[in-house]
Amino acid sequence: RQARRLWESAVEWFRKEDVGFVAQLGDFLDGSNRGMAPGATRRALAELMRPLEGGPPTLHLLGNHELYNFSRKELEEGVSLDGLSG
Repeated sequence: RQARRLWESAVEWFRKEDVGFVAQLGDFLDGSNRGMAPGATRRALAELMRPLEGGPPTLHLLGNHELYNFSRKELEEGVSLDGLSG
């Protein structure tokens, strides 16, 4: 799988090109995160989102893989991630 490397390359490009907006279209996590220890999925998501800190405004949409990793209640209330601005 190359998703992580491709994501990091994309973030570098966003910054280099000074894009005005990023739309992340879901499936940011995959099924392999399902069933992880409590808090581990949030940490994995925060680690992926951290490179966007201080970058362009970003809209995150939900894909079916997010549904495997978070409860409906968490998604309705918004998934907060420690260590990231909001």
